[in-house]
Amino acid sequence: MIELKNINFRYTGGTDAGGLENIDLTIPNGQVILLCGQSGCGKTTILKLISGLEKQDSGDIIIDGEIVNDVAPNKRPIAMVFQKSLLFKNMTVEQNVNYAPRVLGTLKGVDLDNATNEMLKLVDLEGYGDRKVNQLSGGQEQRVSLARALITKPKVLLLDEPFSALDAELRIQMRKNVRKICKDLSQTMIFVTHDQQEAV
Repeated sequence: MIELKNINFRYTGGTDAGGLENIDLTIPNGQVILLCGQSGCGKTTILKLISGLEKQDSGDIIIDGEIVNDVAPNKRPIAMVFQKSLLFKNMTVEQNVNYAPRVLGTLKGVDLDNATNEMLKLVDLEGYGDRKVNQLSGGQEQRVSLARALITKPKVLLLDEPFSALDAELRIQMRKNVRKICKDLSQTMIFVTHDQQEAV
């Protein structure tokens, strides 16, 4: 489903700024792939290149057989969940979850309501739709972020250390939740972490 072919990327800031060299990676459909390494080694950069938030200097990024090098981030079949939840504080949980299909008009009326409820159920937040973001715990916020990403039905889900700000017990529970969700949906996922235990 996803191929990175001979990807090269140099960070701005001179020859000592570092980067990625000759990266080749193939990720089959429905697989959960972990990128594990120390801070600064390029894990997040790989996610940004796949999503289109950064542009490689050379090489090809291929999704479902299509080269997407020049495809804008919002046109790629990808959703990304960041380290911080990045939710809209002035919106309810429901409005955050269905933001993309609501604004783009890809879902309306009953279909939008059904999709939103399905996502809230998937992340164990049924009944939370009318709550404001500031009424949520850190773990609940990240589950809303996950639901917001999944409602777009991405071919690829990118997770950039999404649980690093959570306490240990909650991190374990969130890992189990994400693993189950991806298995249930046969969701292709790339998960970035610097924590070897989390990777295992």
